Amino acid sequence: MAVAVVFSLSGGAHAQAAQTPAGAQDFLGKVLAQGTSSLSVDRGRGWNRVEAAEAERCMWTEEFGGFFAGMQRVWKCTGRTSPSFLSDDDSRMWVDVGSWTPRGATAEGECKTRIQVDGKGSVYREFKGRYDGKAAEFTAWSGQQQGPFLIDWGKVAGATSNGREVHLKGVAPAMYFVLPSEELAVRFAYAMEFLRLNCDATAGTGF
Repeated sequence: MAVAVVFSLSGGAHAQAAQTPAGAQDFLGKVLAQGTSSLSVDRGRGWNRVEAAEAERCMWTEEFGGFFAGMQRVWKCTGRTSPSFLSDDDSRMWVDVGSWTPRGATAEGECKTRIQVDGKGSVYREFKGRYDGKAAEFTAWSGQQQGPFLIDWGKVAGATSNGREVHLKGVAPAMYFVLPSEELAVRFAYAMEFLRLNCDATAGTGF
């Protein structure tokens, strides 16, 4: 059932501005510029995970210590190098960098929004694995992580809010925002859906 809501204007009150793509873009930018939201990104390895830029492998090896010493077990590390071939399980060469803090959004025409985020320094993780069938220990570094992230509203399949979270569907990389309150999340998702519908290339087909 549709409900009509009438606001009484008096004194210095002003009528609400007309809803436009420019207004929606401005709203997103102002909310994110407050620095109180977070952005999580999935590039295909899980939320806020990135492939390691550098890694090191350490393991016990057998080395000849000389005529009197004979063979000895020596703990050796490769030093930082490319993650390739360091492990029998290269899929583990990722680093969890954590969610981003957006610092604003810039419109690139009506149908694209560039999300500005805080940069991140090198983050590392340590884990145990195997190399050449033997136990090894690894340290993997993420390297510098920079934004921004671009949203093409013509490719977005939907924007929905769930509590304080706002999820975008159909974008690459996958993204979701966490807003300071549920009320703001609803408005944020509505502005995103407004932009999506405005930029929907199939809207003129009648379906």
